[in-house]
Amino acid sequence: PGVLRGFRCRHPHIRIKVLASDKNENLQKARCDLAVRARFQLSRQTPPENQFLRLPLTLVCAPDLPLDLSMPAEERIEALPYLGYTFRVTNRVLLAESPDAKRPIRLNVNADVEINNASFGSEMALQGHGMALVIRQCVEHHIDAGRLVEVAPELDFGCVHLQLLQRDPYPSDAAAAVKDYLLHALPLQQT
Repeated sequence: PGVLRGFRCRHPHIRIKVLASDKNENLQKARCDLAVRARFQLSRQTPPENQFLRLPLTLVCAPDLPLDLSMPAEERIEALPYLGYTFRVTNRVLLAESPDAKRPIRLNVNADVEINNASFGSEMALQGHGMALVIRQCVEHHIDAGRLVEVAPELDFGCVHLQLLQRDPYPSDAAAAVKDYLLHALPLQQT
C-alpha cells in the first residue's frame, strides 16, 4: 500500500488495478501489463536473474507465548504452534540456515492452522495463535514496538525474491511508468 500511495502521488492520472493471487497468473488472460512474482529461496541459493528485490524472512510470535531464548532454536521452534501455509507440500518441516552449518537445517514443526496469506499469518501471530514465517520488513514495526518477537533470530529462514514480468515487450506509457517506479523509487532495500 505504501508503494502504491507513492506512485499515485507521482502519477495521479494513471489508474491502477491490482490482482493479488497465490498462483502464477497468465498475463495475457488476466490482462495484466505487469506482474510482480514472489519466489522463496534459502539465502545461500543463487537468486533468479531477473530479481529486483530480495526480502528476508523471519519467524515471529506474540511475546506472551512461552518463548525461552536460552533454549536451542530447534527446541524453541518445536515447543510453539506453527501457522503453516496451504501451498506448502508439508507443514512438518521448516528449512533454515545457520552461519556455522554447511547445509540447511530441517526444523520440525506441526501446523495447527494453515493459512494462504502472509498478512493473515502476521495477524494470527499478533493474536497469539502461533509462530508465522513472514517477510521481516512487513512486521518490523511490530517487532520494534514489542508486539512480535523473533523466535530464532540466529537462524536465516531464507528470503522472497521479487521478479518483475511484463506482458508486452513494448509496454504502454502507463505500464512503463509503473515499472520505472518499482525499479528506481521503491523505498525498500534493493539488491
